[in-house]
Amino acid sequence: MPEISHGESYSNTSYAKVLSSGDVLLPSSQEPYDVTEKPSKPSVLTNLPYLNAQDKMILAAGGMIQKQQRDGYRVSGSVVLDIKCSPNVVFDTLTQIAMYENMIPIVKSSKIISSDGISTLAEFALTKFLLRANVKHTVLPNERIVKFILDETQINIMVKEAEGFWHVEVPIDRPAGYCRVYLTAQVLTDAIVPPLILDYAVSRALSRATKWLKPFFAQRMNE
Repeated sequence: MPEISHGESYSNTSYAKVLSSGDVLLPSSQEPYDVTEKPSKPSVLTNLPYLNAQDKMILAAGGMIQKQQRDGYRVSGSVVLDIKCSPNVVFDTLTQIAMYENMIPIVKSSKIISSDGISTLAEFALTKFLLRANVKHTVLPNERIVKFILDETQINIMVKEAEGFWHVEVPIDRPAGYCRVYLTAQVLTDAIVPPLILDYAVSRALSRATKWLKPFFAQRMNE
């Protein structure tokens, strides 16, 4: 970094000197510096469900928070629960997509189609009816996020869109040793699906996709 003399300030981001006169001295390359900040891609964490004081009391008591809303044929829902386990252990488990069939009751079989270490395309057989779905997963380790979205190239009879994410964090309102797990998802279906059936199906799917977490990690902690 160049030496800053009296009466000058130096910008670390632009690597240009701002003189006391107000003039800007560009770097020696003489190439104009683009001072326009590139907008960062918004994180899915902005979509985390809000937890009020009562919600946190339920979590502290060992309960689970499940919320859901519907707009026409689009349903959004979330599940939140606290687990006494390392957040890194829980997150690492959620990235083991090939093992979902051994952990998540709603997943009857899983097959990895392709993977590059960050993005994974998997084929699942879901529920007792063995409904097939190709789902793309993206792992964001720095934020402890696993995003998933229904493969748009696959023909789906009733579900037009489906996406969501897992997120694991350390809750500031719980003692050391706990982590908080979020599952959020939204589904858009065809108009042939009655709204009441849609509400029930999504609610049941969210519950079954998360109810394995506590007993699974309780067993691991006792091993």
